[in-house]
Amino acid sequence: MKEFDYDDFKNSSSICGKYYTGLLKIHGEIIFLHKDQSQKDEKQLKSKIRYFEEKFNELLIQSEKDNFFWEFCPITVYEKTYQLRKKKYLSIFPQAEDIDFIIEEERIIGDRYTQQLVDDTESYDLSLPKIKPIYLIGSKRHPDNEMFYLNDYLLKSIGYNRNKKINYLNERKNQLINSKQESRNNVNEIHLDLSNNFKSERIVFMHELGILDYLEKRMKTDLGYFNANKLAEIISTFSGIPYTTAQSALNPIYSDANPKNNPITKNNLEKVINKLNKIGFIKTKSNQ
Repeated sequence: MKEFDYDDFKNSSSICGKYYTGLLKIHGEIIFLHKDQSQKDEKQLKSKIRYFEEKFNELLIQSEKDNFFWEFCPITVYEKTYQLRKKKYLSIFPQAEDIDFIIEEERIIGDRYTQQLVDDTESYDLSLPKIKPIYLIGSKRHPDNEMFYLNDYLLKSIGYNRNKKINYLNERKNQLINSKQESRNNVNEIHLDLSNNFKSERIVFMHELGILDYLEKRMKTDLGYFNANKLAEIISTFSGIPYTTAQSALNPIYSDANPKNNPITKNNLEKVINKLNKIGFIKTKSNQ
């Protein structure tokens, strides 16, 4: 077999693809040498494995430089090519959705992984299962595609990128779920414009929502006293209610003066509570 000179393959996805095809060929020779017990040459087998590992690692590095996607590419390449690959998938399957592409990606990544019991127990705790991860090269889950001979460095590198890809897909999946949920909420949610309330009702709203209580406590804390007229001044600054109107509505709430002007009537309370229920607001007063 003519061995591939990596220096001849630079800066081109098609060339990297040809090099990757070379990896498959070398892998096939390793499997053949491994199985052929009658003519098994351990020295030649180890040489092929070392050569495969060297070229495999070089392709990992070069694919990142060239942004070349392949089944064991680094996570950086995976993320950069994600949208383009998804677009191609959706063009092939027009009825598919983004989530279908994610599921297919998860399946492919899962199909590249298997495990093997390890006989050598020297570096393992004897109380734990002796399992070594194995990654499959090629398109089918078959023993002949098992890269059982990879060194620990490559196994950790591949495993790291595999986990990163799974995490990336999970993030995309969660974004889709949240986006769909938000869209459903927006469709179902009815926004009410209640800005045309009577001025007396606005005072009742502030009473029911605890705003009047809050402002009363702030005045006692910050000013050292409470005064309904001063409260009317404050409310007029943000409510659109004129000071005199606010004053005539607030004084009956905090004193016995002019009870007929008290806005907290049965009719106003019913209107305000009904509107708050439509909004879905938890009222601070009526629920106590």
